[in-house]
Amino acid sequence: MKTKSNGCTGKLPRAFKKQVDQIVSVVISEFGVDADALFGGNRKPETCWARWVMFKHMLAIGMTQDMVGGYTGYTHSSVSSGVSRLEHRLQQSDEGYDVLRVLHSSVRDQLRATPILEE
Repeated sequence: MKTKSNGCTGKLPRAFKKQVDQIVSVVISEFGVDADALFGGNRKPETCWARWVMFKHMLAIGMTQDMVGGYTGYTHSSVSSGVSRLEHRLQQSDEGYDVLRVLHSSVRDQLRATPILEE
């Protein structure tokens, strides 16, 4: 198995595998980013937004920040910072974040409609 730059192998506990695959799939399709950009160090705004949304939903299914960071190749503090930045931008009234709000709610609605996340 490949090791990421932070020493992580990207292994997940079996309990989260299907849920994480679904989250990643929905985020990639909604944001139009590829997996390499999502898990790489790409810092384009749309890629960062997608990554933050992915972090938020991984935490929502019960993963810890360390688990999310280990799987994605980021530190737990990057996960925490990303989720905080996402929440801050979602609450701003700036029109520049309307697209982010729409994409986030679309991802959330798709994941809620997915029976696999209700297990």
